Amino acid sequence: MQAIRSMMYRAIIINPKQMMKAGGEFEKILQDPLFNSHLISVVFNKACCITKWGNFRPEYQELGCLWYILPSHIPFLVMLATLPPDTLKSVSRLLHLRSDKLITIHHSTDRPNIAIRVCKIQYPLHTYADLGFFIPDGWKPSNPPLIKFLIFFDNIQDVIGATIYLQSHLPSEVQNKIK
Repeated sequence: MQAIRSMMYRAIIINPKQMMKAGGEFEKILQDPLFNSHLISVVFNKACCITKWGNFRPEYQELGCLWYILPSHIPFLVMLATLPPDTLKSVSRLLHLRSDKLITIHHSTDRPNIAIRVCKIQYPLHTYADLGFFIPDGWKPSNPPLIKFLIFFDNIQDVIGATIYLQSHLPSEVQNKIK
């Protein structure tokens, strides 16, 4: 916390539990005029969590207190991939967002260059063999380029396992393309 207080960082990522802990160190930092003079915004990612998780994570409900703690010129940026009107209304109420100063930006998630593929699992999960369709057998750098792909996993062990599997199916000179 001393590094934060000393302005060593340009961006601080903190979870609501730590940020809103009553009498906590971060609460003291938020009340420091020097810190606030350097604060340019407060960003909330996954805004739906602010209201939806508030029942079992009460510190999310406490985020509205920031409106009273921070100087009024500090903007709040609230982001979410989809923000239905009822969720926006709840988040706005909780965070005390003023409708006359609220700007909403909507961008389509329709991306014709992105496809979702769902396949039946045929092999044991720990083998990652079901990912084999990304790299055709015997593929070489002189062949047409592979399609770009992005795979999401729930844990780092699966990321590592899948990376090793996919790299093992590429010639050594291009294995570093799978990260």
